[in-house]
Amino acid sequence: ILERWHRTLKSAIMCHETEHWIDILPTVLLGLRTCFKEDLKSSPAEMLYGSTLRIPGEFFKEEDPPADPEIFIEKHRVAMRNIKSRPTSAHHTTKIPFYHKNLFECTHVWVRDDSVCRSLQPSYFGPFRVVNRINDYL
Repeated sequence: ILERWHRTLKSAIMCHETEHWIDILPTVLLGLRTCFKEDLKSSPAEMLYGSTLRIPGEFFKEEDPPADPEIFIEKHRVAMRNIKSRPTSAHHTTKIPFYHKNLFECTHVWVRDDSVCRSLQPSYFGPFRVVNRINDYL
């Protein structure tokens, strides 16, 4: 269980672009302690203290104007009509890699480093400027 917690903690720290992980550790720990756990039906902090913690984003509440339910329902209906069905099994076909449509027009890219990384070292380097395109994938 502890190894799983360490893996979660390390991946949360690696989401931040800083080499000084000690500076973001309090924020990361607050986020992990206040996140809702589906299997527990509460957060770890709520189980410890008996009530939810007030996190910095909850100190100042911005009121959004109420949306018109009829407009919401119409947008929802349009979105549901546009959903296309997909085959449930694709064992007989070859898997085609996914390329996001913006990848063909982007100006910068991140490059994955598949070598063995040190602890808390990012897996991607960049961003690098795209200077030339050979084909749709390079």
